[in-house]
Amino acid sequence: MRVEIVIPNWNGRDLLAAVLPTLADQTFGDQLIRVVDNGSTDGSVEYLQAEWPGVEIVAFDTNRGFAPAVNAGLRAGESEYVALVNNDMELEPQWLERLVAALDAHPDAGAATPKQRSAKDRSRLDGAGDALLRTGAPTRRGFNQPDTGQYDTPERVFSACGGAGLFRRAALQDVGLLDESFFAYLEDADWGFRAQLRGWTTVYVPDAVAYHHGGATTGRVPGRERYLIARNHIAFLLKNYPTPWLLRSSPLIVAGLGHMLLTAAREGQGRIVARGWRAAVRRLPATLRDRRAIQARRAVALPALEAAVFGRPTVNGTLMKRLIEGLWLERAIQAALRATGLGGVPPAPATTPVGPPTRYDVGPFTLDAALRYSAVIDLLSDHFHPQVKILEVGSGAGGITEFMPFPVTGLDAAFDRTEGNATPYLTRVQGRAQAMPFADDEFDLAISVEVFEHIPQDARAAALAEMVRVTRPGGRIIVTFPSGEAARRCDLRLNEAYEARYGQPHPWVIEHIEEGVPDTEAMRAVLAEQVGPGGTVTVHRHANERAWLFQQLVYSAREKFLLTFALGLHFKPGARLVFRALRGRNAEPAYRTILVADLAPRDSR
Repeated sequence: MRVEIVIPNWNGRDLLAAVLPTLADQTFGDQLIRVVDNGSTDGSVEYLQAEWPGVEIVAFDTNRGFAPAVNAGLRAGESEYVALVNNDMELEPQWLERLVAALDAHPDAGAATPKQRSAKDRSRLDGAGDALLRTGAPTRRGFNQPDTGQYDTPERVFSACGGAGLFRRAALQDVGLLDESFFAYLEDADWGFRAQLRGWTTVYVPDAVAYHHGGATTGRVPGRERYLIARNHIAFLLKNYPTPWLLRSSPLIVAGLGHMLLTAAREGQGRIVARGWRAAVRRLPATLRDRRAIQARRAVALPALEAAVFGRPTVNGTLMKRLIEGLWLERAIQAALRATGLGGVPPAPATTPVGPPTRYDVGPFTLDAALRYSAVIDLLSDHFHPQVKILEVGSGAGGITEFMPFPVTGLDAAFDRTEGNATPYLTRVQGRAQAMPFADDEFDLAISVEVFEHIPQDARAAALAEMVRVTRPGGRIIVTFPSGEAARRCDLRLNEAYEARYGQPHPWVIEHIEEGVPDTEAMRAVLAEQVGPGGTVTVHRHANERAWLFQQLVYSAREKFLLTFALGLHFKPGARLVFRALRGRNAEPAYRTILVADLAPRDSR
């Protein structure tokens, strides 16, 4: 028997009548079904004996909980794989076949988890594998979202749902069984974390589909689910988080716990959460004993573990940005930056200019806009109208077009790797900055924001010459790039911390270091030669070193901690230093240079 299916049950006779037929219809036939009954009084055992004689039964006299029931079912067998199925699930016929195929194809995977949809509204997701937030809270990916195919790609996830997942027995023997002290809730995430610490991964299989009714058992006892989650969450964190993670993430964890309490209080259940936490404190000695044993058996280096557990931050969606954006801290940071002039954020007019244009409304203030684009926006005051034909070199997924409500041509050699447009007004053209596929004098304005540091040194002059070639006489060119000692210091510190932590160079900073950040005077000289006797080239210094570092600290969940370590900052002392930098330390070296070239008119070019 390759697969044993374990179903914990407590007074779920009607639920068994729904789930067992879907197991009988599975296309994978080499299976045995085992129901572990937790002292049911609704005739569940009698129903199984009468209607499902092929189902193996393990019966308890009392309700011992979900985790003890599962463990009893696991100990009773010896198959290669074990599926854990809640009694409130319904399964598509190929659910088991596809999970088995996934584990066969991934010998390093300790578990496989399906796509779960809501049984009440089958167009909505119930979960697409489990993830772990930086606040320390396990969560179901996509929970209650419409299923539009956003989770149709097989991938590695943090852990498998214990309600319809398939587990490798070798992994169970290595990691251990479920923690029976949890009774119910988070025991599957706890096992998944322990598996990650031992080097076992979890694969998400989107074409294996299960339907979940949800809360059909513990929902019968008011407040029980919230109490168990509050209690077990503390043990989950203390047992599994490596010590550096606990120290580093303590503010986020405290914030997450505060959110849990406030949410419960709004629903009149704050006392239930507090009672769960008190129970967790009483169990603290046993939890710490478990922690010592688990951490002593950790077999994965912390950088690799972090990549496996948290994955890569999403584009424009890092946790730190989500936590602060639109909240009081974001508003405080905005006020501090505006007051000190760091980034030179322009005030936005209430409406789009009519008549002679001045400056387009750049929309909501963000730190990224303050330090990357705001000074450029200032320099475009007479170019923000639809009659101006604009080229952005290295536009990526949007770039400057985020601030423009009219067409812009974007040149980028890597459009196949970008993730959508930030604006519908961008026309994408693939090509190289050193050899542009455009006619002479085609554009009124050519912009390049932080691209030249990624171009080899010996090709930078050719790229500048190309920007001049495609810009009409009397037009304008704006080029921004990190430069000087401030940029070199930042790059070296960030890369050193990244390499020490992740065992490899930082993916884009290493380009700056290997190629060398652009030299301001050399770039200015090339442009000055191109613009002609009647043209001008001006140099602007922008975004001082601390302002740039602070923006990175806030906006990048991954680099936040790297930069913290690189600067020798640690939370409270670090926060004091960072906010001290917001008091107008504008005498510090600038991180970025902006070159503005106004080309000579045709008659003097």
